[in-house]
Amino acid sequence: MLRLLHSTTLVEKVVLGLLSFIIVISIYQIGSQFYTDHSDPVPGSGGTYVEGVTGSFRFLNPVLAQTSLDRDVSSLVFCSLTRFDPVKNEVVDYAASHALSPDKRTYTFTLRDDLLWHDGVPVTADDVIFTFREVIQHEEFTNPALAADFADVLITKVDERTVTMTLKKQYAFFIYNTNIGLLPKHLLKDVSVRTLPAAEFNLKPIGCGPYRVEDVTNGQIRLTAFERFFEGRPYLDKVIFRLFGSEESLFKNLDGVTGTQDLSAEHFATLSNDARLALYEFNLPQYVALFFNTDRGIISNAKTRLGLQLALNKIALVESIEGKSKIIDTPLLEIDTSDWKYDFSAERADGALYDAGWRYTDDSTKPIVETVEASPDTKTNPAATSTETDSDFITAPSDQRYYATAEDEFFLEGTAPSGTTFVKVNNYQLKKFTTEAKTWSYKASANIGTLQAGENEYIVTTNTGELDRVTIFYSQSESARKAWLTKKLTPVVTANNTTVATKEKTKTSPTIEQTRLRRNSNGDALVLKLLVPADNSKFVAVAEAVKTQWHERGVNLIIEALPNNEFLDRLTKRDYDIVLFGQNLGYNLDTYPFWHSSEARKGGSNLSNIKSSGINAWLEQARSTFDSAERRKRLSSLRSIIAKEVPAIFLYTPVYTFAADKKIKNFNLGRIALRRDRLAGLSTWYFREERALRGEVGTWDFIKWFFSGQLW
Repeated sequence: MLRLLHSTTLVEKVVLGLLSFIIVISIYQIGSQFYTDHSDPVPGSGGTYVEGVTGSFRFLNPVLAQTSLDRDVSSLVFCSLTRFDPVKNEVVDYAASHALSPDKRTYTFTLRDDLLWHDGVPVTADDVIFTFREVIQHEEFTNPALAADFADVLITKVDERTVTMTLKKQYAFFIYNTNIGLLPKHLLKDVSVRTLPAAEFNLKPIGCGPYRVEDVTNGQIRLTAFERFFEGRPYLDKVIFRLFGSEESLFKNLDGVTGTQDLSAEHFATLSNDARLALYEFNLPQYVALFFNTDRGIISNAKTRLGLQLALNKIALVESIEGKSKIIDTPLLEIDTSDWKYDFSAERADGALYDAGWRYTDDSTKPIVETVEASPDTKTNPAATSTETDSDFITAPSDQRYYATAEDEFFLEGTAPSGTTFVKVNNYQLKKFTTEAKTWSYKASANIGTLQAGENEYIVTTNTGELDRVTIFYSQSESARKAWLTKKLTPVVTANNTTVATKEKTKTSPTIEQTRLRRNSNGDALVLKLLVPADNSKFVAVAEAVKTQWHERGVNLIIEALPNNEFLDRLTKRDYDIVLFGQNLGYNLDTYPFWHSSEARKGGSNLSNIKSSGINAWLEQARSTFDSAERRKRLSSLRSIIAKEVPAIFLYTPVYTFAADKKIKNFNLGRIALRRDRLAGLSTWYFREERALRGEVGTWDFIKWFFSGQLW
């Protein structure tokens, strides 16, 4: 062969080389095509997911986790008996399978036989007993909410892989409680429950989840794929939570992250055209509400609470605060609320407050004003200020010369001097006025044409001539009302440059509306105190918006914005009239802890202190049924009672945002219940694809394929 090759010419050698090259390329292409036709794309291993975080961490321990980052990391490092699947929107078996007894009180959990801790030690029933009975049910356990989930639950070891949990009575939502990460007994058995929060384990945890902790520093938490994870090795090699000191710092360093949830609506909006990141929005089963302390006498009357609810325009409120929010009207998020009837209505709010005994009086109709002294260099012109004097005979809706309102209907009221034989308002003679009467009234209403949008002047005349007059500006726009009053009540410069000082100037607070305060029969004003966490700027903004709206209905709201520690202390002691707070219903949407009378106590979750046998009964029945359709019927009945009692005003549920690299495959948020659920499928995320042969493929398969014509 070599002799033959040497005997060929240069041209023949080149031709032969080209033919050989073509043959090799053809064989490669044929082989590639055959492989492609007989294989499927599958996830490939490799890559790192980096999430930018502005929060902090404290306990990388599922039973002690406090911060959002604590819970995120714990969900990836630890495994639990069950877990919530946001795609299926249900609790599924995870580290164990489970069975429910015929009486629906005993749950039997059987651990998988391939469970391992990250240090290689098998997970056994002893670890389950240790987690739930020896830690969570221990009297010194420091997480009362988690302890309450397993109070009065009998936990028993059956064998090395089997555990039972027996309840005193049926509880349809109990299975949701079992998605708490397991703790390794062999590492923590010598640590007391009292000292567990100080254990080194909380920063160097050993779990049984898809990722193990590699390194923890002040700047980041680094996780590595656990090769022997029972559901198979995760595709991504590493997960890094990178901490930033501020949102601004995070936003400036987005190029170094693969995903983040800690961006404001403003920053999130700027990413709408980003070619690298995909943007997602989601709601959680939670709400923000104004909770009335029904034990406080001033708001113990349900009609008062109803009036305050009707006086709140939620649409305007939500539009005035930062970020997106979805308006809600009930804490029962799993039932339809399209027929909700307690929408904003100034007229109905006034009626409810009136019926509750909170009414306007002559004393309270006077606006809160302050005298403005003319400056030493100012020349006052008494003639020019004479039109700014108080009205002498008109007493309501204000005894001032100028008045602004958003009410579309009210009564102009006043007194008449002795000897008055008739009273006219804008030439309309009041038919009910008699010579013996000392007072008169005139209905100003947009519905009957006696009140027009904008400026209205009402001139009151009697048989002796003009008695009094008032100018009233009617508008639903707060800014328009303020602008009109400011124009009417500020100094003006006359043609001869003489400054005319008005007699009175309205303060630049909501009192510029000259809103009257409502009072009860004892003369006490309707003054309420609202407790708010000062650390939550959005809550403070909501409180200010509520104050402004209620002031227009004659309610004085005092905002008490306190540091977190003081706020929680007052919250625990129930030392408030109203508190602005958020509640998360979790996976099961169980509202029992928030409204049952057993939680109306110091440290309980019933922030309204509402005690209703009707509410208790429906809550207990909803907990005992395993049929979702039947539960919704019972919750509808519960909704009716809550609507009648008005223990709180339910405002909105926040809209959260999440940004993730578009290169991430198999990403599906589903219907998440907790913020950590966005990472529920992380062990199946991947960046790159590979191909795998479809079953057994041999030479005969290649021959049949080659001559079948598929290649051509």
